[in-house]
Amino acid sequence: MCLGSCLASQPLVRKNPSRREEREDAFKSVYAFTSGGALEPPQSPWANGIVEGVMTDPAYWDSLFVGLLSSNWPLERVALTDRACLRMAAYELWSLSDIPPLVTIKEYVALAEKFGDKVSAQFVNGVLSKLWKASPKAEWAPPKATAQESQAREQVQQRAQIEEPKLEPKRKTAWQIKSGK
Repeated sequence: MCLGSCLASQPLVRKNPSRREEREDAFKSVYAFTSGGALEPPQSPWANGIVEGVMTDPAYWDSLFVGLLSSNWPLERVALTDRACLRMAAYELWSLSDIPPLVTIKEYVALAEKFGDKVSAQFVNGVLSKLWKASPKAEWAPPKATAQESQAREQVQQRAQIEEPKLEPKRKTAWQIKSGK
């Protein structure tokens, strides 16, 4: 568990961040706000959109997964890191239609493991697996490519197709010739 050191170890400003880095920046902001700190919005517009979407109504996102928790483990007992991951994943599952649900689950399980521990990752994975089935993405299929995208993909595939070189038969070694093989 590396809460304090991991949260403070990397700045929120990155040049050309990946989606994973943007999620992590958004997580840090949501976690800071959830734990009573000041809300520092990430620099990335995409990550900032997640933070705004989650923090506009955190009780709504909680309500989506609270029914999936054990009666012995109410929301108040859920670690703040896990709660932040669950809120953000719920937001992605309900609000970001272009992201595959398995990518969402994988990314937030990874965040739970990084900022929590293996048990956190298992817990988040279990809850998100159930939440996904209740989400609008339960029957998710990738968006259809436009005609222009399909044509571009075909052109790339055509350029990539190279005739396989004709291989000359292997020459036999002196040993193979003597032994008759």
